[in-house]
Amino acid sequence: MSLSLRSQIATIPIILSIALAGCLGPAGRSVDIVSPSSTPTLAASATPAPSPTPECWPLDRQFREIQQEAESLADPAAPAVECPQGRAITVFGAMQTFRHPIMEDTTDVLVNYMIWQEDIGIIYLVVKLDEETGLSEIYIYPDTWDEDQPAVHLDCQDMIPEQDSPPPEDQSKYLQVPIRGFGKVWCENQLWERIGFGVGWERGVEMTIQQGENGFYISVPPEGESEPLIFVLDTEKGSALAP
Repeated sequence: MSLSLRSQIATIPIILSIALAGCLGPAGRSVDIVSPSSTPTLAASATPAPSPTPECWPLDRQFREIQQEAESLADPAAPAVECPQGRAITVFGAMQTFRHPIMEDTTDVLVNYMIWQEDIGIIYLVVKLDEETGLSEIYIYPDTWDEDQPAVHLDCQDMIPEQDSPPPEDQSKYLQVPIRGFGKVWCENQLWERIGFGVGWERGVEMTIQQGENGFYISVPPEGESEPLIFVLDTEKGSALAP
């Protein structure tokens, strides 16, 4: 064996000792050797942040005309419903028109309205102040009528409205004492003095409502071939614009 080969063999125990010593901690304690994972770990993909909810939604197209009409009134009492809080939605409800009997010396008859919104159990009373502009006042009542109560309020069962002369051919246009929830509010608050009697009976409707920061826009579907009835109700001012 040559001297060179002997030298290489002799150094093997030294190299092994050094290698083993590198795997020992202080005082001979073993140190774990962590092998790299054979499968690389992928970084988690970032979850996209949800789109922020807009503070004010666009006003539904069907309400833009009445909004412009309200803005055009040079009256500080005119309704100004701002910042729609969401899209327009469809809700079930009812509506009835009201007016005083036509007298011989009366040339301007104000048409008033009651609107019931079923989902929140509220009755809106819209009292017309000006038939030409539609400027109105609104009052809000809770609907406390239920099926266990009489359809016609006991205090108003004997009331018979004076009809037009001659009476209209369409029986649905006769003046009526309102019933159910409308009738209860009407009778208990003696509203015949303020808004008159119901024109025909109330009718159930699927109406469109868009809520604003301080009120509502309401569209009631037409009866017959007429146009929808569009309202803007400013609950902060207590004012409205009505057809």
